[in-house]
Amino acid sequence: MLNGATLLHDVSSSSRPRRSTPSTSSARIAIAASLALATLLPVALPLAAQEQEPLAARIARENLPSVVTLIALDERDQPLALGSGFFITRDGVLVTNAHVVEGAVKVLVRWRGQSGVALKILNFARKYDLVTIQTSFTATPAVLLADSDTAAVGQDVIVLGSPQGLEGTVSTGIIGGLRILSGVKFLQITAPISPGSSGGPVFNSQGRVIGISTATSAKGQNLNFALPANLLRDVPPTTIAFTAAKPAPFDMRDGDRLKDLVYFNNIIEEFGVFAEGSTLAALTASLQNRTSDTIS
Repeated sequence: MLNGATLLHDVSSSSRPRRSTPSTSSARIAIAASLALATLLPVALPLAAQEQEPLAARIARENLPSVVTLIALDERDQPLALGSGFFITRDGVLVTNAHVVEGAVKVLVRWRGQSGVALKILNFARKYDLVTIQTSFTATPAVLLADSDTAAVGQDVIVLGSPQGLEGTVSTGIIGGLRILSGVKFLQITAPISPGSSGGPVFNSQGRVIGISTATSAKGQNLNFALPANLLRDVPPTTIAFTAAKPAPFDMRDGDRLKDLVYFNNIIEEFGVFAEGSTLAALTASLQNRTSDTIS
């Protein structure tokens, strides 16, 4: 894994009536006039191009409903860490980094303005710093997963998450490199991530999750790292229940309070690991083969 000392951890056609053909001289005059205007006026894009939705906007619109904010609490309801996550099933199972929930007695889950809790860990792995969690939500939109073996340097990526508690944040960049660190594959990305981003989804241009935001270098610019989505196949199953949930000690509906929580408690994610664990091979394959029209 990466050295924790160098990282903060915590992205138509339509038919138209025919017009009469102008005479040759008239056509020449019209062409000449058009060319003259073209030198004076900016080139207008086709209407379809003008109305085309930007890639990042489309990815955000389609997938932000699947992204959550996680707040890990100790036995005194004091915050341990802040992170992000995303649903991979329609019955409330999410993925995040194991270091986000490491040592937590409770984990609060904020989703679309609603307050929920983590019920139990279903899968986890020390080596990959990945964990899946069953939440109290029972009707959730699931993301689609990409085959991360297709990742290539220079490809566009879009990262969603809650850096510093700023929910629904979208950042863009490219895959800057493909790395193997301590025997684990990583996608090096230029899309900005910060403490609170850990566990958030990294999308490719097709709107599928190609990686999971995990780490950022404290000694460089735009040197950020995501775990490839295919690693989810190798995360073994387990069952670890969280403590029965208590009411949130602060108003989860207030986004500004969430930022205050980060600031006043000086929450900085550390690049942690969890206990041994996980196999999501079947679910991962299902999400990779699913088509977008099956998104709920």
